[in-house]
Amino acid sequence: MSETSNMQENEDLSQFDLSLKKKKKKKVVKEEKGDEKGDEKDDEKGNEKEDYDYVFLLERIYGNLRSKHPTLSVHKKLVIPPPQVLSLSSKKTMLSNFNEIVSIINRQTEHVQSFFISELSTNCNIDSMSRMIIKGKFSQKQVESIFRKYINMYVLCDSCNKHNTTLIRDSITRIYFLKCDVCLSQRSVEVISSKT
Repeated sequence: MSETSNMQENEDLSQFDLSLKKKKKKKVVKEEKGDEKGDEKDDEKGNEKEDYDYVFLLERIYGNLRSKHPTLSVHKKLVIPPPQVLSLSSKKTMLSNFNEIVSIINRQTEHVQSFFISELSTNCNIDSMSRMIIKGKFSQKQVESIFRKYINMYVLCDSCNKHNTTLIRDSITRIYFLKCDVCLSQRSVEVISSKT
């Protein structure tokens, strides 16, 4: 039995002609005689990739980045002044630089105000001098933590962690989207809901 199986295998293999396989061609390097300038040009073309070192290429990439996309290479920090919290009475707190902070983070005052109302579970009003008056007694640390939370949720980009973002509301779905102006990523953000 083993002889018959070997014969069948040999017959199967004989059907394929292995000599017809495509062979790889070897590159033949031709040496040309010429003047020294011609040899230098050939050397430059042939060894172009070998002449550049890592540091040179890295500096070249960053140089192109700085010239074509200056916003990517510059790291600007978001510097927000601390909120100036003043106690008007035993039941009212005033945030005197509210308008300045809102303009720095580039958001609408109504959106930030509704976030404060949601987080503090109290009423907040904006007076004629663009100061926020909060019903209740709150410390500066509490107000700072609310601003930090707002900035993390509605200002900073999750992908590149930059503050150059725009808050866009879709008119059909009424969902807010945070669009980054630097990396062009987009994500939906939570809707501000009242906790009361």
